[in-house]
Amino acid sequence: MELPKEVAEALSHIRKGSARSVTLKRIRGGYYAYEYEDGVDKETGARKRSYLYLGRIGLDGGFSAASRRLGRGSGAGGRVTGTEADAYVGKEDRAILEEMSANSRESLAEMEKRTKISKGAIAYRMRRLKERYKIRTTIEIKSSAFGFERYIATVRFKRGRPDNARLREVLSKEPMIQAAFACRGHYDLVLYIISEGVEKLEDMIYDMRSRRPLSEYPAIWDIGYCHELSPGYLPLTDDFFSLIEGTVWKKTRESTRKGPGQLLMSEYAVMKELNRDADTSFAEIDRKYGFKEGIAHYAYHRLMEKQIIERATITMVRPPAKYCVFFYIVQVDMGRFNIGNLAFRASRSAYTMTALNKYLFVGEVSAPYGMVVIAPIYKDGGVEELEAEIGRLAMGCVIRSTIISDVLVGQIGYRRSPMEKEWESDAARDAAQSGMKNSKEK
Repeated sequence: MELPKEVAEALSHIRKGSARSVTLKRIRGGYYAYEYEDGVDKETGARKRSYLYLGRIGLDGGFSAASRRLGRGSGAGGRVTGTEADAYVGKEDRAILEEMSANSRESLAEMEKRTKISKGAIAYRMRRLKERYKIRTTIEIKSSAFGFERYIATVRFKRGRPDNARLREVLSKEPMIQAAFACRGHYDLVLYIISEGVEKLEDMIYDMRSRRPLSEYPAIWDIGYCHELSPGYLPLTDDFFSLIEGTVWKKTRESTRKGPGQLLMSEYAVMKELNRDADTSFAEIDRKYGFKEGIAHYAYHRLMEKQIIERATITMVRPPAKYCVFFYIVQVDMGRFNIGNLAFRASRSAYTMTALNKYLFVGEVSAPYGMVVIAPIYKDGGVEELEAEIGRLAMGCVIRSTIISDVLVGQIGYRRSPMEKEWESDAARDAAQSGMKNSKEK
């Protein structure tokens, strides 16, 4: 049976994720996937084949799993689970998720021009995707615009470890900690921290480790500077705004004009409200803060022009992943790493048929020198497969893999960014770095 390209690709993904054989039946013009297993009838001794219905594949490659198989658990023997099946979406849904990730405030008319999908179909599919993945809109803020540097801290407890409830309580009190993940594997805890300098960072870490419960558990802490790369991000928490509240300019006799590095109240309010919900209307922000009509709208576009707000985007509260893995890729042999670096970068931007990018977060780190990535995993054995792929491409490296078992602070940015835009961003960064290098040589 000759299959449409999108259907064949979806079937291939389903087969890769199943420990049993998978076949496709065409019924009344539709394509239906089944697992099957050959056996012998105990009573008659006759050979028999048993089938298990998995779900329907649409002409666009979208997969609708059988309702009885949907769930958060893992199937026996590594077979396709509800979350894995739910991860694969059709061509039109992929295009719409990319538009929402790139600019969640984009109008339906603009989306129609870019995707060639009708406004009615976009509106319907957006509603369905929001319900399916419980999508929340937010904004991506450049924290470095306020003098913050980003750090990754990894922790390995030596004798026992605090329970997650106690960790969550102590870590959530530190506004500089924007994300914290309880882990199992090479690391026990991973922190994403923003700080205005190393001194403030060290003071915070020292103070936190000196208090219970962390003072009760000997541990090895490694902390390094992190330079984020496309395509991923970690959304900022509400606590970020307590850190920048002091930059808001207030008119006084001594301060009649806004100084460099200061924010207007309208700019602060727009970021705070849109970070919580990027669908909030500018008129609503104007009313809430008592601004004149149009002030919030102007402030938003000013922040976009200054690239303080990088984009309005999304994150999924109910992502279609079984769990996430954190890889620390320690660069040992830079000569070998540089040979495969281009191929590794290309793999990070690989096009997927899932609702998410291949990697949700990528960063270059300084201690130990290397890279960190967070990736969604959809099936049993997925960590080993991805680790083997990274090992083939990131030559000269030691890979430390860790399963993220719980999010204690903040959240992971689950989205599907359009990769061509991310490549443009990387190319611009490389060109800038190259220009700086050449100017120094001159």
